[in-house]
Amino acid sequence: MEISVIVPNYNGMKYLKQCLSSLLSQNFEGEYEVIIIDDCSTDDSRAIIETFCDNEFIFIQKYKNIGQAKTRNVGLDHAKGKYICFVDSDDFVSHEFLQCMYNSISKNERDMSICNYEAVDSNNNIISQEVSEFDDLPLYAQLLEARCSAVVWDKIYRRDLIEKHNVRFMPNICN
Repeated sequence: MEISVIVPNYNGMKYLKQCLSSLLSQNFEGEYEVIIIDDCSTDDSRAIIETFCDNEFIFIQKYKNIGQAKTRNVGLDHAKGKYICFVDSDDFVSHEFLQCMYNSISKNERDMSICNYEAVDSNNNIISQEVSEFDDLPLYAQLLEARCSAVVWDKIYRRDLIEKHNVRFMPNICN
């Protein structure tokens, strides 16, 4: 398994079908899994997610709302890929997203790679896939200098580093 894509969801039915469809239609040449964690949604998210479960997506239903940080941690606990990325349920990605991110992180043996993104308008303009690699400076220095965004969904990470350092999202701090 090359990549695990973690998709936390809470009442995201408005954009969820587009999100999951974009992940299903990847042109990635390797094997990847999509782990969808529904955090006790009260809308019809579950019905949308269940239509994708036939496509080997992994669906985890929480029966108590635990928040976005813990929901992402559940995804990390189930991930099997060599690399991990996050896609929020109100996002969608281009068909080349996984291949582009994989090429960047694997060919140069990086710890993390970052893609640019664009906000979408009502016409659903798709995100760009220009990837930047950041590892010449320590990550904290890049964050302080605003050279690197502080969100998780525009990056791909080596899973072994996440596990080695027991990286987890902290409830009540991370959104």
